[in-house]
Amino acid sequence: MGLTFLNCDSNNSTFSLYLENNLTTGVFTSDRLQVLKLLIAQAAISLENARLYERLADYSEILERKVDGCLSANQL
Repeated sequence: MGLTFLNCDSNNSTFSLYLENNLTTGVFTSDRLQVLKLLIAQAAISLENARLYERLADYSEILERKVDGCLSANQL
């Protein structure tokens, strides 16, 4: 039995998780599916947070360079 979860975040990025179990029946119970859905939602949030922190670091670096440039220009 195969099971695929598909998740889209606010940036239209998509990822999927495919789980397969051919050895045992009844592995994907409704309780376990709920847990998997929760874990997938948390993974999507973590990926989005990582993207946002990366953008924040980029913006911070740009701002620091601009401030350094302004301070250097004012010292002349």
